[in-house]
Amino acid sequence: MTVLLRQVDDSSRGDHHHLDEGDQVYFLREYTSRKGWQHGETNSLISNLKKTMDLAGTPQWPYKARAIAQCAAELRRNVNPLRDLSWIPTPPSKAPSDPLYDDRLVQILRQAFPQGDVRELVVQRASTTAVHVTSASRPPPAQLSAGYQVDGQLGHPKPAVIVFGDIVTTGSHFKAMSSPCFKPSPTSRSVAWSSRGESSPTTNKMEAAQRWLHAVANPAASP
Repeated sequence: MTVLLRQVDDSSRGDHHHLDEGDQVYFLREYTSRKGWQHGETNSLISNLKKTMDLAGTPQWPYKARAIAQCAAELRRNVNPLRDLSWIPTPPSKAPSDPLYDDRLVQILRQAFPQGDVRELVVQRASTTAVHVTSASRPPPAQLSAGYQVDGQLGHPKPAVIVFGDIVTTGSHFKAMSSPCFKPSPTSRSVAWSSRGESSPTTNKMEAAQRWLHAVANPAASP
């Protein structure tokens, strides 16, 4: 299966209600939420990618490692990294000191671009419940940014910045990362990656197709 980079445009931006016209948002895959890993190859890959850290050392763990490697390979094939560009991963739900802290996005970026500038510049102040495992509504950007902090020891990133995440539905995490408090520098230009989702009028949940930013051409089957 060929996976190509696409951009969220005027025809789809309205499905991500936190995104504005000026936001540059790209994706490589489409994911269907709340349908489980059996619902197609992308859902299978995402399920593997999101396996929790307490599964390390179990028979399920190799699926996560293969998912990370596949995401990195597809990203590398679709993106030509510039020298004056920094990759800033969106923080996971857990703080770095938490045993369940998952650095899958950092691993994907460093495997994709070994010589690239990857900086875990923004982290969670305290661990929270992952959005994808709760039925609660997705938090707005202001609530998310209130839980973030910047690691000042990493210094200023390069002039162009890519905010990198795995699944984005409303665009809330990207907007939180793009807020004045967390924008890496006054002159930086941010480019986001996003998934595409639509709220069902009957369930008010993101059950329609979502666009997934990571490339996952040949996912390993979930156990």
